Amino acid sequence: MKAITDNYRTYLMDLNDTDDIAPIVEDVVKTYGHIDGLVNSAGRNDNLDLDHTSWREFEQSLHGNLTHYYELAHRCAPYLRESKGAIVDISSKTALTGQGKTSAYAANLLVFDASKGVHFHDEVFKDTVYFMNNVFCNTSTTPTQWYRKTDALAKAAFSNNDYYEAGGKASDTQPEDKRGLEVDPKFVGFSGGSDTPAGKLAGVAPKPRPTSTRHTPPPSCA
Repeated sequence: MKAITDNYRTYLMDLNDTDDIAPIVEDVVKTYGHIDGLVNSAGRNDNLDLDHTSWREFEQSLHGNLTHYYELAHRCAPYLRESKGAIVDISSKTALTGQGKTSAYAANLLVFDASKGVHFHDEVFKDTVYFMNNVFCNTSTTPTQWYRKTDALAKAAFSNNDYYEAGGKASDTQPEDKRGLEVDPKFVGFSGGSDTPAGKLAGVAPKPRPTSTRHTPPPSCA
């Protein structure tokens, strides 16, 4: 952030304590006078599988990964309308493809991707679903496996998304996105450990790869 401005403030909180969100939002408005955007990216893969997870543990996972997304959007909405700002919800490909011991985590994330009535069966979308303005960040050196079944994403439309592969090689199954990017989002905190905060954007504007032929969307209003 120091590379951009010296006028900023950091708030540390436990997002499970949802009641602490409203006072922070109000303090931001009081301090800066406006809110231009909200990026929801905090979450935790808690390794809860279907066979050994009680409904209470699942509910706790739901609260820890989902409730703060809603509460932040709820509290910021009036100010975002005034500034004509935007909300970006960062999900995970795990919501689509699954992964070992991610039953609760995947279900929480799928709420965002399925919030507009998406219907799918056996990993194949049956109705049209739009993925726009997302950041798909794969910190593994193994390229993302977007689907396992042919035409699984045939009815999915992708636009203005960022696709980042830490291994440096784009996935062979990466969706077509004519207005997409392949840039490093400069996330901070991905150490591979659950004890390290993740999801904070570094204060460095990402630069498109020199080989990229994709269109760069105009910057959002500040």
